[in-house]
Amino acid sequence: MSRKIATGIDIGTSYIKTVIAEKRDGEAGPRVLGCGISSSEGLRRGFVINPCEVSVAIKNSLKKAQDSAGITVKQAFISADGVGILGKRSKGSIIVSRTDREVTKDDIERALQQSKIQLNQNSSSYFLNKDILHNFPISYKIDNELIIGDPLGVKGEKLEVETLFITSSTQYLNNLVKSVELSGVTVEDIAAAPWAMSHALLNQKEKEVGCLIINIGGDTSSVIVFEDGSPISVESFPIGSNHITYDIAKGFQVLLDEAEQLKISSYGSDLSLKRKLNTIVESRLNDIFELTGEHLRQIRNNGILPAGVILTGGGANLNNIEEIARKSLELPSRLSQPMFSENNKGNSDMINPVWSVAFGLCCAKLEGKNGSTVMNRKILPGVRGVFSKLARTFLP
Repeated sequence: MSRKIATGIDIGTSYIKTVIAEKRDGEAGPRVLGCGISSSEGLRRGFVINPCEVSVAIKNSLKKAQDSAGITVKQAFISADGVGILGKRSKGSIIVSRTDREVTKDDIERALQQSKIQLNQNSSSYFLNKDILHNFPISYKIDNELIIGDPLGVKGEKLEVETLFITSSTQYLNNLVKSVELSGVTVEDIAAAPWAMSHALLNQKEKEVGCLIINIGGDTSSVIVFEDGSPISVESFPIGSNHITYDIAKGFQVLLDEAEQLKISSYGSDLSLKRKLNTIVESRLNDIFELTGEHLRQIRNNGILPAGVILTGGGANLNNIEEIARKSLELPSRLSQPMFSENNKGNSDMINPVWSVAFGLCCAKLEGKNGSTVMNRKILPGVRGVFSKLARTFLP
């Protein structure tokens, strides 16, 4: 019997993280076989500037994961993140096709397609130079009455669906795939990082009652809001943990390496210097949380998230971040790392928010959750053959 193994690669501005995991019969969750992390090169604000440099960093991360897992992988599930990730809602409606007015799967698909068409019409070619990573039905109505759950089999004349579309720049996705394929690995699928990490951080109850994930990366931060078990909104901001480092370097007139160390530790016993450091860190975190709060107000959801705020990502390992978030957003807040089952207790290095996306990609794949549909489109498979040849030519 073949093993059920998944590889997740989180391509961030500061670091590339790779996790290899396996789903075994009788075990509650995926078992981590290996993980690897390497410093990123060739990225800026999440965008690939130099695919060859990025591919070297991916290869380094992948090698560490493969060495610790004791296996070689040939394909991976990768994440897309950064300011290129956009979430947009749209409504579409159709007349139910059957004479007895019972809603079929085909009716649901037609309504979803109509919401896509409507978005393109309302927003002047919204999907121009963009690819859809995911589409999530938010709500259904039959004859203007809200339907709880799946409308399949419900009777009525008019079916309406509100859909969340998560998109990304076609150029960004192409460059992402180029980078991975240059490292010698085939891209199996692509998922938006906020959606991927939800599989590692949230239980179904939290998704049902309502919650918000804030992923603080190096140059960017992204958020995803859940309600009634499904994502209802995604947004990204051009502020991340690196901006805190720059502020500390400027405020204390120190080099970036020293500023980074100050950010994740403290300034010893000198209270005045510690207060200055806390002020700098808190000010920049509040910028992120204020943008998040504004996004919640835009979707008319501020203050209605019983499961609160889940903070994660490599940039979230900061002193007092939970309290700062709670005060700014007026919501319960907690720092979270991936939820591991009993069979992963030996992987102490993984108890860190930095692994949320990479492990989440593995969870999604092993749970049978679909990522994007872009790998079935002509733009990306065409890239695959060309860059696989380049990988064999230029990379060791």
